[in-house]
Amino acid sequence: MPGGDAADTGSHGLARRTLLRSAFAASAVAALSAPVGRARGQASPVTAAAPARAAAPTSPQAGTPTPPRPNPAPVKGGAAPGGAASSGQPPLARRLGRLVVIGGNEDRLQDRVILRRFVAMCGGPDARIALITAASEDPQGAWRGYAPVFEAIGARAVSLLPMFDRAAAEDPAVVSRILACDGLFISGGDQNRLMEILWESAAARAIHIAFHLNGCCIGGTSAGAAVMSRHMLAQGQAVSLPQKDVVSTDIGLGLLSKAIIDQHFSERRRLGRLLSAMAQRPDLIGVGIDEDTALVIERGQAVEVLGQGTVTIVDGRRMQSNLEDIESDAHLELIGVQLHLLPAGHRYAVGPALRGVRRLPAALAEAVGMLVEPGPLRG
Repeated sequence: MPGGDAADTGSHGLARRTLLRSAFAASAVAALSAPVGRARGQASPVTAAAPARAAAPTSPQAGTPTPPRPNPAPVKGGAAPGGAASSGQPPLARRLGRLVVIGGNEDRLQDRVILRRFVAMCGGPDARIALITAASEDPQGAWRGYAPVFEAIGARAVSLLPMFDRAAAEDPAVVSRILACDGLFISGGDQNRLMEILWESAAARAIHIAFHLNGCCIGGTSAGAAVMSRHMLAQGQAVSLPQKDVVSTDIGLGLLSKAIIDQHFSERRRLGRLLSAMAQRPDLIGVGIDEDTALVIERGQAVEVLGQGTVTIVDGRRMQSNLEDIESDAHLELIGVQLHLLPAGHRYAVGPALRGVRRLPAALAEAVGMLVEPGPLRG
């Protein structure tokens, strides 16, 4: 299987990973439970303008208010492809962190290609996988929908992460569960609901440690895909033509720092929506993922497309736009936008040319390089 998945499935590798986790888990839990201050900035459009709505369910001891989220500062584009590998000497006994970003409605009934591959990248049948269903209006129902699917494909250690409110996201027991996982899977629902629970929490910081330091494989579908990026699509109409101010962004988990993710892409005709977002943030890479399709991101190495559809890459770093010259809701002029369509069954590697591997065109190599460049370990 491409990307060296076989190396993750052996019992010897699993044992080594368990020893590494146990070496620092206790101190990590203590550190993550302490509050971390962070500069606050101007509220994002969705925070300032969104109508009031019911808060996410809370436990009796909960009620912790959600801290305001700042609007993210622009990230400069043009990073060199493969820039993540700085030392050239990967640590021993350490897995490659991967993200499995799914466009929603992944196959759960037939071949289940995406979910099978996710389990393999986590480490195989005995990998410890936790499901995060807090984005759903019915977290327990979402768990009941996924549990028999994972069981049917041979995953023997899958469990529900009991994190449905702000208090649970600060619970040391939840943090310990996250740090012990080989894989985390984030189900669909409402990405804003999920981030109200996770923002500036110990659980969010634990997710970063699990990914960046433990090599945990993190998958997310629909809303669970949207939260992968730092700059998260929070709301917006699926307009047929790009328009000014029809989308709002907010802060996501930040596992991808230079991208905006949109899902259900072709099925819900969301190209206009993504282009509208890119007009606001041309320094980022837009990623539109079809249903039953996944973009696998291997840190510092490659991206791969799984499933039945296509991943659309929108690169507006060199485009010209009339965003500053038009009124709200007016149609946008976008000149020089680069569009890449990546169908399922293909892998796109960056870095030095390898024998037998085609070299990517420069524009695509830059875009892929930005996607595989690890974001900062936040918190």
